[in-house]
Amino acid sequence: MNIPDWMNEETEYIPQRDREGFISRSLLSLLGTLSRFRSNGKVRPGKTAAETRLICSLLTIVMVSLSRNAFFSYAVLALLLARICFLPSDRLPAVIKGAAGAAAFSVLILLPSVFMGSPRTMLTVSLKVFISAGILGLISACEPFNRITASLRSLGIPDLFIFILDLTLKYIVLLGEACEEALTAIKLRSVGRNASKEKAFSGVLGAAFLKSKKMEDDLTDAMACRGFEGEYRPPAKRSMTGYDICAFTFILVLFALFLFLERSI
Repeated sequence: MNIPDWMNEETEYIPQRDREGFISRSLLSLLGTLSRFRSNGKVRPGKTAAETRLICSLLTIVMVSLSRNAFFSYAVLALLLARICFLPSDRLPAVIKGAAGAAAFSVLILLPSVFMGSPRTMLTVSLKVFISAGILGLISACEPFNRITASLRSLGIPDLFIFILDLTLKYIVLLGEACEEALTAIKLRSVGRNASKEKAFSGVLGAAFLKSKKMEDDLTDAMACRGFEGEYRPPAKRSMTGYDICAFTFILVLFALFLFLERSI
């Protein structure tokens, strides 16, 4: 049997170059987010209880928000930056970028106040936003999410709020991994120029939606089989340690400074 001539002819297919910046940036952004969530679960908790960290951090944020004295805000900022300097090198940039991003967004929102003759308002609010976002980022970098949600129950937070927060944090990683696989498959199979990249993006979102629906059904069945009724039991009570006492003492000193500076205005 003779082979047709057209099968013996050599053909060179040179695909047209296409811009894959959208897929690459989406994939890198997704991987960066997932890496922060994954690394958070592997952080070794400190010697201070998560409840103590959470209470002290929230009280500090409240004092910074209510403070009318710039010296108090600068003092808390100096303490925050000093604490951030002791973080591991792989978690320090995430805390700084998160706080700086929140402060930059507040600057953008309050930029018209500069032209209205109140530039101090923009600087004050942006500074407080940076401090608050930095404290929250520091908690996220020092405590795994499961310890944070467990500490919320011991503080009297409703079970429904903890349930939504817990599932959200968990399934962000699971759905993110599904989107990561879809974006990687699209990038590997893309040959030549694709003029309709929005179809690929909509396909990823559709696949993530179907995956989330299946996960929802599986989770509902698993909870029904295990008799889960939406109740989070608070962790066992623990005695105060020296680190807890030092943390609360620090907050009391900070509160005394807050009252002193507010009365001196």
